Amino acid sequence: LDIAEIGKHRYSLVVFDEAQNLKTLNTVSYTVAERLQADQVIMVSGRPVENHVGELYSLVRLALPGLLGEARDFTRT
Repeated sequence: LDIAEIGKHRYSLVVFDEAQNLKTLNTVSYTVAERLQADQVIMVSGRPVENHVGELYSLVRLALPGLLGEARDFTRT
């Protein structure tokens, strides 16, 4: 399935198991996950934060877009 095709469909529910694998914003996996359109998103992760709090931002951004603002603002100290 082409990445561009993914955004053409809408789902009632998307479940991301092992969601910590989507913690990096600039990866192909994250880009594909972000393009999925769903009414509800469930994330299951045993380790949502392994190295820094920015990893948590990416997961929240997928589940609740816009809640935490921009990444640069979230990680600013």
